[in-house]
Amino acid sequence: PPPEPVPAPPTRPESMRYWRERLRGLDPGGMRLDPAGAYADPPAFSGEEVRRVLPETVVGAVNDLRRRGNSTDAAVMLSAYLLALRSQGAAEDCVVGVVVNNRGTAHARDIGYHVSTLPLRMTADLDAGFVKLARSAATELMTAVEHADVSFETLVPDLGSVRDDPLWWRSGLIRHVFNYRLRPPGSPGGNSAVDVPTGLTRFDLELIIERSADEFLMRLVYSTEVHDRAFAEALLERIQSVLAQAGDEPDRAVGDFELRTRAEIDLLERINDTAVEWTGPATVPGLVSQWAAATPTAVALLDGDRAYTYWELENAAAAIGRMLGGHDIGRGDVVGVAMPRGMSMAAAVLGVWSAGAAYLPLDPEHPAERLISQLDDANCRVLIGGHALPPRCRAGRLDLPADAAGTPRRPKPREDPDVAPGDLAYLIYTSGSTGRPKGVRVRHGNLANVVRDFARRLDACSETAMLWATTFTFDISALELCLPLVSGGRVVVAPDAARTNPPLLLELVENAHVTVVQATPTTWRLATAEVSGAFTGRTLLCGGEPLPPSLFRTLCAAGSRVLNVYGPTETTIWSTVAELSADDQRITVGRPIANTRVHIQDARGRCVPPEVIGELCVSGAGVADGYHNRPELAGRFAAGPDGEHCFRTGDLAKLRRDGRIELLGRRDRQIKLRGNRIELSEVEGVLEEHEEVRAAGVALRGDPSADGRLIAYVEAEDRPGLAAELWEHARTRLPAHSLPNRIAVLDALPQTLNGKLDFASLPADGTVEGAGTALLGTAYGSADEVEARLARVWSEVLHRPPADRDANFFLTGGTSILAARLAALVAAEFEVDLNLGTVFRAPTPAALAAYVRGQTERAVYR
Repeated sequence: PPPEPVPAPPTRPESMRYWRERLRGLDPGGMRLDPAGAYADPPAFSGEEVRRVLPETVVGAVNDLRRRGNSTDAAVMLSAYLLALRSQGAAEDCVVGVVVNNRGTAHARDIGYHVSTLPLRMTADLDAGFVKLARSAATELMTAVEHADVSFETLVPDLGSVRDDPLWWRSGLIRHVFNYRLRPPGSPGGNSAVDVPTGLTRFDLELIIERSADEFLMRLVYSTEVHDRAFAEALLERIQSVLAQAGDEPDRAVGDFELRTRAEIDLLERINDTAVEWTGPATVPGLVSQWAAATPTAVALLDGDRAYTYWELENAAAAIGRMLGGHDIGRGDVVGVAMPRGMSMAAAVLGVWSAGAAYLPLDPEHPAERLISQLDDANCRVLIGGHALPPRCRAGRLDLPADAAGTPRRPKPREDPDVAPGDLAYLIYTSGSTGRPKGVRVRHGNLANVVRDFARRLDACSETAMLWATTFTFDISALELCLPLVSGGRVVVAPDAARTNPPLLLELVENAHVTVVQATPTTWRLATAEVSGAFTGRTLLCGGEPLPPSLFRTLCAAGSRVLNVYGPTETTIWSTVAELSADDQRITVGRPIANTRVHIQDARGRCVPPEVIGELCVSGAGVADGYHNRPELAGRFAAGPDGEHCFRTGDLAKLRRDGRIELLGRRDRQIKLRGNRIELSEVEGVLEEHEEVRAAGVALRGDPSADGRLIAYVEAEDRPGLAAELWEHARTRLPAHSLPNRIAVLDALPQTLNGKLDFASLPADGTVEGAGTALLGTAYGSADEVEARLARVWSEVLHRPPADRDANFFLTGGTSILAARLAALVAAEFEVDLNLGTVFRAPTPAALAAYVRGQTERAVYR
């Protein structure tokens, strides 16, 4: 008769206590190699297997490592497996299921499957050598075996953190399994256990190591729902590489091992093979002068109804250069430029370069304190067009005129600009995490490289007409100005109103025969919503913030050539580009531009394999020197893996196997909102400067390219009017795009267990019972016909009426884009001069009505 089945050994209470304590606080998400958790639901549990026999040299390394660490083969192989998983994105706090025999000596000859899968919670000290890791793994294994009467399935119901995972039931606590087996001689098929292939697996990965007297066989079973064969084969190669490197240098820090395969290293080298030797002048002003000499009467810039030739532009720039030289402005100096886009601004930029100086773009709509801070930090003593700035900004500085309209029309080009690639071209300020804007130093060589790459990429020529529509203080504006001028084409100036008025934008594009349009996703979403199909046959550049899938589909269906571009200010405008197609399955930012290299690195600065998330770093011709007068931030610029000057962008990304880069958010608290870079900590710092605020937290809610809003939560004693007062306080220190759209005043901000602000516990819309509100005053009632008409326009823009006469536009749903639209509609309604800055200075119906009345009265008086 067949033997009676042997019951499983009883579970001891002390073993349950051990495992519960060992697994306390475990994050199940850290066990997924794919952070997105792309698991089929319901799962098919389909699996396939790949195999690899370790070479003799690697077997020798395993034996040597075992002896050095006084450990076991299993511990050595488990350590290599752990490092391979870490290289593929597994969390530092990782669980590996280890299969162990639990039959005991009393049942050693019994037939049946007597095993437990134990959830080993393991971490790797990346600063230690492999021998230490293997020794630690051996200790962990021995301790686990002492409690082998508990299997992981028994533990899941007691682990709340695991049960919170909606797919916990798929494989319970474990996604990656390790199984070490000996193959004694003479056993059936070389095995003491006969495996029956089923084509199924409940785990993401199961590594089975089988050792005979002279051979190590690695078998990797992988879930086909999660991974593919290429991934599995690369993982086995990675394990083998770890063992080989550890054998060569057993005391070398494991965090410094090269964990990419040869094919993966070759892939990165191919996409970084971007070297280009440009011919001709090495700077943008030199290239523009070349075209001015060759085609002096060609149109260089179209500004409204007026067309300006290359002669006129050169003459105007020469006049400004001579004027600056007369005031002893030259190489090393910074000149502030503040005026509307147009001929005068273009001449000012070229004129500053003609004098050998660099320009500082200034936005008159920014708060005076912020402008003064930039001017002082840049040691800027001369302004061009400074009359547009607040009077305090001009104090102590020479303000020069820049009216280029009166320049004589004669072929007298400016003198050879004589600027070198290493000279400073412009100094531009970006949001700073400490509340202090950071000045980025961009040199002529940086600028010339990106301009020439896009001129070549877009086949720019004398027929090229590019729209100049971006705010001057946004660095992509420089590409709109320079690209046509280095190609013999023409710049088409767009008024500010066109950016928020799609019909006006389309009219300009069509009438001026614009061939290239560049904009952020925010602007493209607005434009394509109202003038869909109007950009057929044109080249569209989209960048500055992530491209939403819905907009991606709209742009690809527009019949245009669409380029998705990416690049921080610190790497000069754009660093990578992807030409999009409707057939693309994923949205990427493509590959690096000319003379630019990209690396996706871990925290130790090591390049990670494809499909693994890391920090995107950029090196090459576009990388700026660093931040102006900010030596404490030098760490953001460092030597990259190739030894080159490199910028750590702070953007999370992964390199796809096709060589394209996919962006996946930020590693810090920097955001992009409607194309503008914002440091949330800067906004918080400004709010905390107010004497009544004890603490502040700011969060982005909604789609950053559409309905995204900044919600500020402040800890203070609530009182009527405090929220509006805090907004006014912020308005004097922050640019318009950084101002919060709602301010909630709370008695106390929620905290996590470690004392940090608990953003997850804050209400998503900023509405808090008992919290302060920015809507003040009595029930709404129009003071006169002006205010009543203004309220109708307000309602049209916000799709809601103002709550009262003192309701703040920006704290009732308004954004900088909507404010620009409000300004344009009010200006047209009342036939007065009114812009975005006016709305920020007069953000309530009562204040804006007072401004309109004042403008009307002055017009009547005149």
